[in-house]
Amino acid sequence: MLTVGAIEALMHHGTPGQQAAYLPRLATGAWTGTMNLSELQAGSDAGALKITAKPQVMKVASERSAVNSPTRRAEMGRHRGRRSGMALRRELWRAGACELSHDIIESIRKVGDLPAMRSLVSDFSNFIGAPWWALITHEDLREWRPGMVDIRNYPEGASRRIIDKCRFRRDVVMRGSLLIETAATWTELFKRLTLDQADRIAIELGWRENLIEGVTVPCAKLGFCFGSCTFAGFANTRRAELALGPTQTFGVFAFQRARQLSGPPAPIAPPSRLRPGQRDCIVLSGRGFLNKEIAYRLGLTERTVESYMRDACRAYGVRTAKELRVAAVLAGEIGIDEIYQLP
Repeated sequence: MLTVGAIEALMHHGTPGQQAAYLPRLATGAWTGTMNLSELQAGSDAGALKITAKPQVMKVASERSAVNSPTRRAEMGRHRGRRSGMALRRELWRAGACELSHDIIESIRKVGDLPAMRSLVSDFSNFIGAPWWALITHEDLREWRPGMVDIRNYPEGASRRIIDKCRFRRDVVMRGSLLIETAATWTELFKRLTLDQADRIAIELGWRENLIEGVTVPCAKLGFCFGSCTFAGFANTRRAELALGPTQTFGVFAFQRARQLSGPPAPIAPPSRLRPGQRDCIVLSGRGFLNKEIAYRLGLTERTVESYMRDACRAYGVRTAKELRVAAVLAGEIGIDEIYQLP
């Protein structure tokens, strides 16, 4: 209620500078409104005030005139047409969220090297109140390679357990990031996993290092090493939940930019190399059908199916049907879900 009141007061009476400084953070919930009252004789300057009650004669005719005046009618009309506090907050939320997302994306696009990216990640972690962070690919980070992302500020103990001992595949957070589609708090992440004794010990050690609650964003690109963006050390789960939206935006764009800065320029994708008939043959081949069965299902001759598969192999520069399926999936011309019925 107080936050909505503060928003309305700024909307109607704040200067442009005040509105720009306070409205976005009030609307997104980063800040809240408060009310401060001072009582008489409370030791402040307000104690010097004197209140005097004076009799007043109420004039009904004057009140009726005031109510019926054009100015008062216009004011009442504006009041009736004023949006509710919740509607106003929703509108400001949309405006504030869009403005925040735009600022995040523009800041990331301006980053020109990895040290600047590290500084930006640190600034964002301070903004959301998470002292620990890691923007990494899930691979052996002990030796740098082109395309590898390793930007982190993590407790020494956690880095030693996960990175130095190359246990990234075993880490509970990295393992859990494979099971989520968007940003998730660690509380939600752990519910998606069957935790064993080693996981519980790792979580307990993290608590001792102030890795109490965090937010992890999965970062994946077909044909490239999986990665994630994590911010940890939130004071409580509620603070982490409030940071989910901004962290999702920042994590995806920051990881993409970091990968661009650490590797060669992304190649321009070639045009589609598969004709519709070839594509259908590859999909059915991936499902385990023989050429004779594929021909029957598609109404073709077996020789035509063999020709389609041979031409497709030549287009991708591979030799076997298995290599062809992998190449077509990595090129994005065939979805894994078309071949394997995933649970």
